[in-house]
Parts: sequence; structure tokens; C-alpha cells
Amino acid sequence: MPGEMFHAAIDLGAGSGRVVLGGAHRDRMQFQEVHRFHYHPRRLAGHLRWDLPKLLDGIREGLG
Repeated sequence: MPGEMFHAAIDLGAGSGRVVLGGAHRDRMQFQEVHRFHYHPRRLAGHLRWDLPKLLDGIREGLG
């Protein structure tokens, strides 16, 4: 659709993430989930940590 602008949003939770595409179309906003991914936190030094490599892989896939 020429002239339309879309934006990507990334939503990260405790064990999953998603990439959403959105934009204005005529008189309304439209959003579409384009990718959802799951990951498990890692335990490091006695604390739970996000698995950054898996997060980045999920984000890249969603933006691709």
C-alpha cells in the first residue's frame, strides 16, 4: 500500500515475546501480531536471567 507507514513493536514478557506490526489505515489503527516466540530464563549466579541470544533470535525472526 503506497504511502502508508507501519511500525513494529516488540513486547517481552517473563517467558515469551512477540512482534506486532501496526499503523494507521484510513480512519483507524490496525495491529497484527506477526511473530510470537518462547524462551526460558537461565539461572546464573543464583538469579534468573533473560536468555539474551534467544530473545534476539526471536526479535530478528519477527522483524524479518
